[in-house]
Amino acid sequence: MPAITSLLLLCLLQPTAVPPPLRIDLVFVGSIQPNIVATAMDEVISIWSPYHVDLHLSPADAVPEGSVRLAVVLAKHHDDHLPAATLGSIRFRNGMPEPTILMYSDTIDLLVAAAPEMRGDRECLPAVHNLAVGRAFGRALAHEIGHYLLRSRQHGITGLMRATHRTPDLIAPERQGFELSPWEAAQISEMTSLAHE
Repeated sequence: MPAITSLLLLCLLQPTAVPPPLRIDLVFVGSIQPNIVATAMDEVISIWSPYHVDLHLSPADAVPEGSVRLAVVLAKHHDDHLPAATLGSIRFRNGMPEPTILMYSDTIDLLVAAAPEMRGDRECLPAVHNLAVGRAFGRALAHEIGHYLLRSRQHGITGLMRATHRTPDLIAPERQGFELSPWEAAQISEMTSLAHE
């Protein structure tokens, strides 16, 4: 009996095998303020790290071998077929996402500038504005990364992958409502496991 108990205890104490995180290197193409990039990267890393997705900011010539490389292109104008308030987009070819995300920084800037929350203390407005732009940029970018990883154009009903997010949620410090659904999280988990087989 003690041997059975010891064996059961040993099985319970064994660590569960967790696959290594999936590394993704983001390469920014275009002009954007470094403090906005830093805030945006903090957002995408915080949103995706619970799902074992390891995001890095990398120069174009220094992406490690074996890493997934995504270009983040700062675009001035989006396609006419997209809604006017589109913050980011990713193209699909033959049902598969291309490794390029277009981010519409001017639209994000205007969205933040128009938010009632941004019409307070004028002296610190530039710093506050850039912080809010970085948050909105990062959360919108995290959404587009979701389309790439899930290999789907579809949107969710709630959470990160919903079609639209309210401006207060995009710029709030709390970062609520940007999680994956259980089904989406399971899809990402399966994908990261397959990537390391």
